This record gives sequence, structure tokens and C-alpha cells, in this order.
Amino acid sequence: MKDQATKDTFIEMRAGGISFAAIAKKLHVAKRTLIEWSKQCQEEIDNLRAIEDEALRERHRVTVAARLETLGGLEERIVTELKKRKLDSMGTKELAELLFKCDAILAGLVAPVRFKKTYKYNLGDLLLDNQTATAEWEG
Repeated sequence: MKDQATKDTFIEMRAGGISFAAIAKKLHVAKRTLIEWSKQCQEEIDNLRAIEDEALRERHRVTVAARLETLGGLEERIVTELKKRKLDSMGTKELAELLFKCDAILAGLVAPVRFKKTYKYNLGDLLLDNQTATAEWEG
């Protein structure tokens, strides 16, 4: 049995995307053991990977909010410029295609509202027993 420090090093290396073969060679641990550790520690590996990914995005300033801000500003400039232009130089087919593309984009932006409702009922009514169960319905 390897010590906890070796297992912690494995978790860090695996979260960093290093292969089982490379880790086995570096830590002198059998690949089969590493695979078992991976199953046991998957949540820790995933969490550490998420933390490292977030740090990487921060270092490169590629956050979702920053990208949305940049793209939103660019879109505003494009729309402002398009408003200045006339569409009368476009043919009927081009205008229809543009309309269909706009409709498709708008349809993708408007997601249907989905509510979850929890229904509670008494199983005793169904099974002559007093246990209570919960069911969820999405609609």
C-alpha cells in the first residue's frame, strides 16, 4: 500500500492530464493500482481539474463574461453599421435567406420555460401502506 502523499501526487498528475503510463513510471506504482485510485478519487480529480482550468482561464483573461462583453460590443457596432445601410440592393432570395437565418437565431435564443413540480402522494392510498413517496415531473 502506497502512502497518502503518493496518492495525492497521483491526483495532481491525473488532474493535469498526465497518462496512467507516465504516472506509473514516475511514481513506481502499477497501472492497475492507478486505475483503481482513479475510480476512488474521480471527484477529487475532477474538482482539481476544474480549479486548474479556472486558473488557466483567469491567467489568459478568457472568462465567459469577458468574451460576452467583447462580442456584445462588437455586435452593437455591427448592428449600428447595418442600420445605416439599405437592403434594397439585395434580391428577394437573399432577403428571404437573411430573414430565415435571423428567425433561426432568435428561436435559439428564446428557450422554453420549464418548471419542476414535486408531487407528494401517500403510497397507502395505492398499496394500503402509510409510506410517502415523491415524484418529479418536468413539463
